[in-house]
Amino acid sequence: MSLDMKQKKPKGQTKFGKNCQKRAVLNYTVIDNGVKIRKQKAFYGKTLKEACTLRDEYKRKINKGIKPDDAKVSVSDYVDKWLALKQKNMNVNNARAKDIKKYIGHMRIGDVRRSDIQFMINQFSDTKTIRGKYPGKKSVESLRYVSHQVFEYARLDMIIEMNPVQSIDIPSYEKSKVRPLTMQEIDNVLNLEHKWQKIFIILLHSGLRRSELIPLKWKDIDWDNQCIIVNKSTNFISNQAVVKYYTKNEASNRKVYITNQFKSYLDGLYSDDSIKYRDRKRLNEALICPSLTGKMFSETQWTNMLKKYHTDYELAYGNPNNYHKNDKRFELTLPILNPHMFRHTFCCSMFYAGIPVNIAQRQMGHEKASTTLDIYAQCENDETTRKEIDEKMSKADTRSPQEKLLEAIFSDGKFPTRLLK
Repeated sequence: MSLDMKQKKPKGQTKFGKNCQKRAVLNYTVIDNGVKIRKQKAFYGKTLKEACTLRDEYKRKINKGIKPDDAKVSVSDYVDKWLALKQKNMNVNNARAKDIKKYIGHMRIGDVRRSDIQFMINQFSDTKTIRGKYPGKKSVESLRYVSHQVFEYARLDMIIEMNPVQSIDIPSYEKSKVRPLTMQEIDNVLNLEHKWQKIFIILLHSGLRRSELIPLKWKDIDWDNQCIIVNKSTNFISNQAVVKYYTKNEASNRKVYITNQFKSYLDGLYSDDSIKYRDRKRLNEALICPSLTGKMFSETQWTNMLKKYHTDYELAYGNPNNYHKNDKRFELTLPILNPHMFRHTFCCSMFYAGIPVNIAQRQMGHEKASTTLDIYAQCENDETTRKEIDEKMSKADTRSPQEKLLEAIFSDGKFPTRLLK
């Protein structure tokens, strides 16, 4: 590589003009498919020192194997290229890729600095979604992860020298407490006819975790002892549910006893599936809550199921604003029913029924009794739920709020007495 330094006086300007520029020229050789190609590049600055600094920086990058000219491509174009290359090889979050293009897509990929990425993360976390909610911690972490993948690919492709997504901070999030369902929400869930209604009814009457419900099969129902055997769980890996033949902790490997009403409900579902499968062996191996494909829910299918349910729930009981029938996107006016809220409702029902903490702990599969006590304390201090129940039913019924909420979940108003033995 040979160097040649020259000064240049642009046309129309004198040597001593105010805007007179200095030029530093870099002559170098590149090898392309075994053929040597001589190239020349000029760098301009107000002073010769400034021009030489730009030239030396360019030379340093070339000596490291970096392609400075390719760094002029926009982030938006490079994200499209990255998606085309990676789409078939990995689980790509297209929504987060669109967010990258939205915030920094106009910039050159070589000009992006750590401060630009941090600004994008902060802006994303402070912007409401189309449903009127702020992005959660998982969404923000997903944006950081996809950004890291894009710029790491550019670094390995010798387009940039360093990955600017290193050491990016995520805004702090307060861990929100999961509340139990209100009486009105329980009534809405039980009365809403929906193709996914059985998922929420099972969660409400059993207190299962999502990871325990997805792999649940009919052979896991002990009809004689009237209980659900929980001995496995699932994890989402590359969007697919993978069965683990062990539970979250040792205490989660348990038997969940059910009421007569819930057993009758499961009997009805079992009868419907028996017509479909006919062979009892195949029926016992069938999933109780399969996806539309008949297999276990993938992470995407589970998310889409919840979105569909909440959309129909909003249309049935809410007052949606700016509803568009074509894209079915609008701002939700009712609280989103997190599946874990059904689990806390089940635990609260045991509190209202006077079930001792140690028995409730076994039913819930909590490793520590303090976890159950925290939910019990939340139920005891939740005056809002009690007031809502009182306002709705006190005029028509003289029973206590505990008995009313209990009957909404257990028709006979009693928890299985075998638990007290």
